[in-house]
Amino acid sequence: ELDGERVFALVQRYETLAGEPRFEAHRRYADVQYLAAGSELIAAAPLAALSVTEAYDAARDVCFGAVPAGRASRLALAAGELAILYPEDAHAPRLAAGAPAPVTKIVVKVEIK
Repeated sequence: ELDGERVFALVQRYETLAGEPRFEAHRRYADVQYLAAGSELIAAAPLAALSVTEAYDAARDVCFGAVPAGRASRLALAAGELAILYPEDAHAPRLAAGAPAPVTKIVVKVEIK
């Protein structure tokens, strides 16, 4: 917790995934995704391109969906780099940059009003 529910950080450790991306979107928070170790790709697309497959859950501030092929950009992150994703950005983190590999990421959630 950095500033109550307005700004807080999540430390994540996982193995990146190969295959089709699962996009997510938020309404209440922007994500500052800092890669502390490893490398990954994040697919990002305009929110309007997202076809929702799991309705928005206000308690978790997330909905999930898919984006048509060719509508998303891929951001490559290496250790020490970050991406800022706003509520208008549908995004699919955790994508393998090559073969699946372990990463450590810090996601700072910043409330947008």
